Amino acid sequence: MKNILLITIFITINFYSFAANVYFLNGGAGYVYTNGQTFFSNQNGYAGVAYWLWADPSRYSVNEWGARFKGPDGNWTDWSQLTIPQGMHQCLKAGTWLVEGRVFVVQDVYGGRNYYMYTFFQLYFYVVDDIAPTIPQNFTVSTFSTGDNAYPKLNWTINLELDRDKYFIERRITGQQNFSLLSTLSGNMNQFVDYSVNYAGGGPMLAEYKIRVSDLNGNYSDYTNAQSIRYGDAWKIGVTQNDYLLDYKLEQNYPNPFNPMTTINYQIKEVGLVSLKVFDLLGKEITTLINEVQSPGHYSVMFDGQFLPSGFYVCQLKVNEFIENIKMTLLK
Repeated sequence: MKNILLITIFITINFYSFAANVYFLNGGAGYVYTNGQTFFSNQNGYAGVAYWLWADPSRYSVNEWGARFKGPDGNWTDWSQLTIPQGMHQCLKAGTWLVEGRVFVVQDVYGGRNYYMYTFFQLYFYVVDDIAPTIPQNFTVSTFSTGDNAYPKLNWTINLELDRDKYFIERRITGQQNFSLLSTLSGNMNQFVDYSVNYAGGGPMLAEYKIRVSDLNGNYSDYTNAQSIRYGDAWKIGVTQNDYLLDYKLEQNYPNPFNPMTTINYQIKEVGLVSLKVFDLLGKEITTLINEVQSPGHYSVMFDGQFLPSGFYVCQLKVNEFIENIKMTLLK
């Protein structure tokens, strides 16, 4: 009876291979194991693609399992390095993906030692994302004072979707019938100052704002409810942020030390390609927070150190000919 049971279990394990020693097993729903499967994104902004690697334990002693994925943008991920044969990858972009696997063989029955053994094939699969991001939360409009003037300042909570891409700010002021697009911001932004509306906080005029967010796959959330603020004069066509910003500046993050989230504020005085990156003290790039052309203004970005070890990190702002660094402390 035990022999029959073992044979049945072995037959029901499906794998896809022709002459490989490393296989992708069929672990059930959500596992990639053959060509042409389709996976759907969830509300968190990714499609979870699970994998289960197998190499014949009677021939190979294995202590590491891993896979790497190639997305629709043509770039391969790093190899995962797992101590168990099962793992999961978060696929953010819709389209066609490739995956391949490997194991680290400590010793085999043929006398080989300490080498990686790979699948002899690449599986392809599809990711579909038709789920819209959630409406941005905690959207407020307040005043930002500088010198003898004050401007509307918009704040919101950054969406939790991993594939968030852009925020779109629309505005309607006194004398306008419809909302129109005011600015497009990175998905890591959570505030905006409207320098084209003066003397905010009181006055006969009304400025109304609403925002929405898009993801990497072209899905859009609904708009927030409109928030409004009074201001003292009509919109001045010739007034821009450049009239009020004196210099480029990268401010010290806060809180600092932080665990695991911190806010990084900066300002630019001219249109330019903005690069905001985080490095470790050895100069290795940890992440790119911003890499896009931006207009003059104040900006704010959240940095998440959840998966990083405690230590010192450097944040670098580069725009046009300006470069500035700050030192940040992650303390867990």
